[in-house]
Amino acid sequence: MLSSLSSLRHDIIVFHLVGENELTLNYGNYTAVQDLETGEKISFNARETKKLYEQKLQEYLSNVRMRLLEKHIFYRMINMSEPLDKSLRDFLTQRQKTIV
Repeated sequence: MLSSLSSLRHDIIVFHLVGENELTLNYGNYTAVQDLETGEKISFNARETKKLYEQKLQEYLSNVRMRLLEKHIFYRMINMSEPLDKSLRDFLTQRQKTIV
């Protein structure tokens, strides 16, 4: 769907909201999480898994960003621990600079 909108020369912006715990694999004393989309429970050991997780997360985010940029779709990951209005204002300021 995004590709078809992009091909019609619409400006498309994807805001990817990510929680701080997702970025840092900080789930306190929990040893399992549940995927809210599939219901699958995933067990993990944060100490053993953290480095690999961070690497895979960065690869995934980079891949998503590149695939969208190839289609001329603006992509911005937003950390949900930051105020949303600041993130939007920063994005709009940056975008305005690239348009001019």
